[in-house]
Amino acid sequence: QVSLAGSMIFGIATQTDNAVGAMRAQAADGHGNFTTTFLGKAYTSSFIDSGSNGFFFLDSATTSLAACPAAQAPGFYCPAAPVALTAITAGPNPASTTATISSNISFSIGNALTLLNSPNTAFNNVGGSNPGTFDWGLPFFIGRNVMVGIESQTTPLGPGPYWAY
Repeated sequence: QVSLAGSMIFGIATQTDNAVGAMRAQAADGHGNFTTTFLGKAYTSSFIDSGSNGFFFLDSATTSLAACPAAQAPGFYCPAAPVALTAITAGPNPASTTATISSNISFSIGNALTLLNSPNTAFNNVGGSNPGTFDWGLPFFIGRNVMVGIESQTTPLGPGPYWAY
Protein backbone atom coordinates (compact mmCIF):
# COMPACT_ATOMS: atom_id res chain seq x y z
CA GLN A 1 0.00 0.00 0.00
CA VAL A 2 1.07 3.56 -0.57
CA SER A 3 0.03 4.33 2.99
CA LEU A 4 -1.28 2.50 6.01
CA ALA A 5 -3.72 3.64 8.67
CA GLY A 6 -4.23 2.00 12.02
CA SER A 7 -4.48 2.55 15.72
CA MET A 8 -2.52 1.62 18.78
CA ILE A 9 -4.94 1.30 21.65
CA PHE A 10 -3.71 0.87 25.19
CA GLY A 11 -5.46 -1.44 27.61
CA ILE A 12 -7.01 -4.87 27.33
CA ALA A 13 -10.71 -5.26 28.07
CA THR A 14 -10.89 -1.85 29.73
CA GLN A 15 -13.03 -0.12 27.09
CA THR A 16 -15.33 -1.10 24.23
CA ASP A 17 -12.54 -0.50 21.67
CA ASN A 18 -10.21 -3.08 23.27
CA ALA A 19 -12.58 -5.97 24.03
CA VAL A 20 -11.05 -9.43 23.95
CA GLY A 21 -13.74 -11.07 21.84
CA ALA A 22 -12.61 -14.40 20.42
CA MET A 23 -8.91 -13.76 20.91
CA ARG A 24 -6.86 -16.58 22.34
CA ALA A 25 -3.71 -15.75 24.25
CA GLN A 26 -0.40 -17.55 24.10
CA ALA A 27 1.91 -17.02 27.03
CA ALA A 28 5.44 -15.82 26.38
CA ASP A 29 8.44 -16.30 28.59
CA GLY A 30 9.94 -13.48 30.66
CA HIS A 31 11.81 -12.26 27.56
CA GLY A 32 8.66 -12.19 25.40
CA ASN A 33 9.62 -15.34 23.49
CA PHE A 34 7.34 -18.16 22.39
CA THR A 35 7.59 -21.17 20.05
CA THR A 36 7.08 -21.07 16.30
CA THR A 37 7.14 -24.35 14.37
CA PHE A 38 8.11 -24.10 10.72
CA LEU A 39 8.79 -27.02 8.36
CA GLY A 40 8.45 -29.37 11.31
CA LYS A 41 11.09 -27.72 13.50
CA ALA A 42 10.33 -25.74 16.68
CA TYR A 43 12.04 -22.37 17.21
CA THR A 44 11.64 -21.38 20.86
CA SER A 45 13.05 -17.85 20.66
CA SER A 46 10.30 -16.37 18.48
CA PHE A 47 8.78 -12.98 19.25
CA ILE A 48 6.45 -10.31 17.88
CA ASP A 49 7.94 -6.91 17.12
CA SER A 50 5.98 -4.00 15.68
CA GLY A 51 9.30 -2.18 15.25
CA SER A 52 10.64 -4.57 12.60
CA ASN A 53 9.65 -3.68 9.05
CA GLY A 54 9.25 -7.30 7.95
CA PHE A 55 9.01 -10.94 8.86
CA PHE A 56 12.58 -11.93 9.77
CA PHE A 57 13.09 -15.65 10.07
CA LEU A 58 15.66 -18.36 9.56
CA ASP A 59 17.89 -18.23 6.47
CA SER A 60 17.77 -19.04 2.76
CA ALA A 61 19.22 -22.52 3.27
CA THR A 62 16.42 -23.40 5.72
CA THR A 63 13.51 -21.63 4.00
CA SER A 64 14.54 -22.21 0.35
CA LEU A 65 13.73 -18.52 -0.24
CA ALA A 66 16.16 -16.71 -2.51
CA ALA A 67 18.23 -14.04 -0.81
CA CYS A 68 18.40 -10.59 -2.37
CA PRO A 69 21.74 -9.46 -3.77
CA ALA A 70 23.86 -8.26 -0.85
CA ALA A 71 24.73 -5.01 -2.64
CA GLN A 72 21.05 -4.10 -3.13
CA ALA A 73 19.00 -5.43 -0.21
CA PRO A 74 21.24 -7.30 2.22
CA GLY A 75 19.44 -9.66 4.56
CA PHE A 76 16.13 -9.60 2.69
CA TYR A 77 14.44 -12.36 0.69
CA CYS A 78 13.86 -11.95 -3.07
CA PRO A 79 11.85 -14.90 -4.39
CA ALA A 80 10.93 -14.70 -8.09
CA ALA A 81 7.22 -14.65 -7.13
CA PRO A 82 5.45 -14.28 -3.77
CA VAL A 83 5.62 -17.48 -1.72
CA ALA A 84 2.76 -18.52 0.59
CA LEU A 85 3.95 -19.99 3.90
CA THR A 86 2.43 -21.31 7.11
CA ALA A 87 3.91 -21.56 10.58
CA ILE A 88 2.42 -22.68 13.88
CA THR A 89 2.81 -20.63 17.02
CA ALA A 90 2.26 -22.21 20.40
CA GLY A 91 2.37 -21.34 24.05
CA PRO A 92 0.63 -22.09 27.30
CA ASN A 93 -2.76 -20.52 27.88
CA PRO A 94 -1.93 -17.80 30.43
CA ALA A 95 -5.29 -18.35 32.14
CA SER A 96 -4.64 -22.09 32.50
CA THR A 97 -1.05 -23.25 32.20
CA THR A 98 -2.20 -26.86 31.74
CA ALA A 99 -3.55 -26.03 28.26
CA THR A 100 -1.50 -25.13 25.20
CA ILE A 101 -2.83 -22.66 22.65
CA SER A 102 -1.59 -23.05 19.09
CA SER A 103 -2.45 -21.17 15.95
CA ASN A 104 -1.62 -21.56 12.28
CA ILE A 105 -0.31 -18.34 10.82
CA SER A 106 -0.45 -17.93 7.06
CA PHE A 107 1.86 -15.32 5.57
CA SER A 108 3.68 -14.68 2.34
CA ILE A 109 7.07 -13.38 1.32
CA GLY A 110 7.48 -11.24 -1.76
CA ASN A 111 10.55 -9.94 -3.55
CA ALA A 112 11.98 -7.22 -1.31
CA LEU A 113 13.67 -5.40 -4.21
CA THR A 114 10.42 -5.25 -6.14
CA LEU A 115 8.56 -4.05 -3.05
CA LEU A 116 11.14 -1.48 -1.98
CA ASN A 117 11.39 -0.08 -5.52
CA SER A 118 7.62 0.39 -5.78
CA PRO A 119 5.82 3.62 -4.82
CA ASN A 120 4.38 1.81 -1.80
CA THR A 121 5.55 2.36 1.76
CA ALA A 122 3.72 -0.35 3.70
CA PHE A 123 4.21 -4.04 2.94
CA ASN A 124 2.49 -7.11 4.33
CA ASN A 125 4.90 -9.56 2.72
CA VAL A 126 8.45 -8.30 3.05
CA GLY A 127 10.87 -10.55 4.88
CA GLY A 128 14.46 -11.42 5.49
CA SER A 129 16.77 -13.72 7.32
CA ASN A 130 17.16 -14.07 11.08
CA PRO A 131 18.95 -17.40 11.62
CA GLY A 132 17.47 -19.65 14.27
CA THR A 133 14.32 -17.73 15.12
CA PHE A 134 11.19 -15.89 13.98
CA ASP A 135 10.71 -12.14 14.36
CA TRP A 136 7.03 -11.56 13.60
CA GLY A 137 7.42 -7.93 12.54
CA LEU A 138 5.06 -5.20 11.40
CA PRO A 139 3.49 -7.20 8.53
CA PHE A 140 2.03 -9.54 11.16
CA PHE A 141 0.01 -6.64 12.56
CA ILE A 142 -1.49 -5.61 9.21
CA GLY A 143 -5.12 -6.71 9.08
CA ARG A 144 -5.09 -8.14 12.62
CA ASN A 145 -5.96 -6.92 16.07
CA VAL A 146 -3.02 -7.88 18.27
CA MET A 147 -2.89 -7.65 22.06
CA VAL A 148 0.23 -7.82 24.18
CA GLY A 149 -0.19 -8.61 27.86
CA ILE A 150 2.40 -6.98 30.09
CA GLU A 151 4.28 -9.13 32.59
CA SER A 152 2.53 -9.52 35.97
CA GLN A 153 -0.58 -7.62 34.77
CA THR A 154 -3.84 -9.55 34.83
CA THR A 155 -6.56 -9.30 32.17
CA PRO A 156 -9.51 -11.53 31.23
CA LEU A 157 -7.04 -13.48 29.06
CA GLY A 158 -4.83 -14.21 32.09
CA PRO A 159 -1.65 -12.71 33.49
CA GLY A 160 1.10 -11.41 31.20
CA PRO A 161 3.39 -11.78 29.50
CA TYR A 162 1.36 -13.03 26.56
CA TRP A 163 0.23 -12.08 23.09
CA ALA A 164 -3.13 -12.66 21.44
CA TYR A 165 -4.74 -11.98 18.09
